[in-house]
Amino acid sequence: MGGALVGCLSLLVVANTGFIGRLPESLQPLANHKLMTDESKCSERVSIPSLGKQGRHVCVFGAPFTESNILAVLWGDSHAGHLAPLLDLAAKKQGITIVRWKGCAPFVDDQSLRRKKQDAEYTSKCGNNRKAVLNFINTEPRVKLVIIANAWPSFGSRRSRADLRFRDHRQVDGADTLYVDASSESLQRSKALPLMEKGLTSTLAEIAPQRSVLLIGDVPRPDFLVPDCVMQKALNLWRKLCAHNTQYADRSAVVAYHRPTESILDRLGSASASDGVFYWDLINAICGPEGCPLRINGEVIYADGSHLRLDLSLDTKKKLVTLVSFRRRSTPRHGTSNGIFGGEE
Repeated sequence: MGGALVGCLSLLVVANTGFIGRLPESLQPLANHKLMTDESKCSERVSIPSLGKQGRHVCVFGAPFTESNILAVLWGDSHAGHLAPLLDLAAKKQGITIVRWKGCAPFVDDQSLRRKKQDAEYTSKCGNNRKAVLNFINTEPRVKLVIIANAWPSFGSRRSRADLRFRDHRQVDGADTLYVDASSESLQRSKALPLMEKGLTSTLAEIAPQRSVLLIGDVPRPDFLVPDCVMQKALNLWRKLCAHNTQYADRSAVVAYHRPTESILDRLGSASASDGVFYWDLINAICGPEGCPLRINGEVIYADGSHLRLDLSLDTKKKLVTLVSFRRRSTPRHGTSNGIFGGEE
């Protein structure tokens, strides 16, 4: 009881004296989750009528839209969005424009696979948006590259969220949000993964062969709220401090968690490389012998337990671009995809 009272009094002191002000200046941005995850910043916004309602104010990165002869489409959820600042740096260097398309996982087509049974409109919108972006990809002659990224492990893995207690963080939607038709039950992981692979294979087949496709794997997930843990340790006000390592995530645990879905992406990239489809393994690119870094240049790079921060300093973004460069691995056969991710000179 006494310990709980001390904890409450400590929180009251922080509230009255200014929570952010008690943090070291270098850590104060970690208290602004909205800023760390704000996807509203773009190089420019343009209108693309063929993309329908979502095409009215499309977020664009890299080279100016009207001046570039090469377009890339970044297709995916927030796990595509958090890569945009890195892609922006590299694309500007190569004179490539990236069109950001916020959408459902590409295998949710409202035909063979659906999602969120309790939301009657969700899957229908997914299917319509999927048709719209595929039509744009296949009919816009400037599109040379399609970049597909998503929260892949959310459909194939489960983790306990018991240690996420410093900010509300809901259990990630997973295989149990997927279903085949109205009469079927939600899918178990063992059935969802094969359908996910089948759906991605179908999506790749629907993309014109003149386009290169880059399947981007997920970033290493530490699976705890990194900023919260860092701030908690810095303030040292809680009776039971966060016990996680805030320098590195355990590589073996990260690889095991991501393996079910990363294996699918790897197979698709390996099987289709001659057709211009490639897999970008972020885990092997980012993680080293010490583990998977949670800080670069001393700066915390995660906004939570799975997303990279969108407000990273320019130096840190440059270091990340270099870290994940294709030059650290094999070079793709299509120059366009290598051009975007060639890294800093």
